[in-house]
Amino acid sequence: MRSLSAALRRELRPWDIRVALVEPGALDTPIWRKGEAGAQETIDALPDRVRSLYARPLDALVAATRKIAANASSADDAAQAIEHALTAERPKAIYTVGREARIQGALHSVLPARTFDALVARAMKT
Repeated sequence: MRSLSAALRRELRPWDIRVALVEPGALDTPIWRKGEAGAQETIDALPDRVRSLYARPLDALVAATRKIAANASSADDAAQAIEHALTAERPKAIYTVGREARIQGALHSVLPARTFDALVARAMKT
């Protein structure tokens, strides 16, 4: 999305049309509780053999979902960033909302993609 946003921003600059990208991290919404409940239903419905093969990564996924939800930013934070992007005379090019999103952005900028992927896999215990 950053590349697309940058291309659009550059293309529209001659007409003084500003483009801002809002990158929210995890936001405190019901999606996390729904996702956790749905994951648990799916796990419970799996045949025993499949569940035994995938128990560890599935349990890690549920645990990661809980952790993300517990550290999620307020949806109001994202709304404030969107409002600023829409109403500021000179909006920022990129608004990163939430601690988790800022950390991921920083890691993406300094780590090779494969290293970042390995960190995600490690966090997910896969």
